[in-house]
Amino acid sequence: MVNILIICIIDIYDLFLNLELCLKQIRKYLFDNLKLELNEKKTRIDSMKNGIDFLGYRFIIKNNKVIMKLRNRVKKNFKKKVKFLNELILNHYISKKEFKNLLSSYKGLMMYGDGNYLYYSYTNMNLK
Repeated sequence: MVNILIICIIDIYDLFLNLELCLKQIRKYLFDNLKLELNEKKTRIDSMKNGIDFLGYRFIIKNNKVIMKLRNRVKKNFKKKVKFLNELILNHYISKKEFKNLLSSYKGLMMYGDGNYLYYSYTNMNLK
C-alpha cells in the first residue's frame, strides 16, 4: 500500500513538472511568434477540485462529468439589474419590451448554466 502511494506522488509530481514545462513553452511561443504575454495573475496550474471560472460560469467536475454553474457574481449582478429595471418600469421610463431586450444578454447566459429558476423567479418569464 505504501509503495503505491509513493508511486502516485511521484506520478503527480512528474505531471506537475510536465505542465510547468508546457506552460513555459506556451509562453515562449506566444511571445516569440505573436508578441503576446500571459497575465501572471490569471495564469496558473491548479487542481480541478475547486473548478474553473470562465466567461461567467464556474466549471466543476463531479462524478467524471463537467457541471457548468453561473458564477455568484453574475447572479448578484442579475438580481441588481432586474430590481433597477423594475423601478424603471414602475416609473414608466421603459416598457416591458425594453425590459426584455435589456435582459437578453443575461437570458443567453442563463440558458446554458443553471439559471432557469433564477431567471424565472425574478422576471416571471421562461428562458425558452
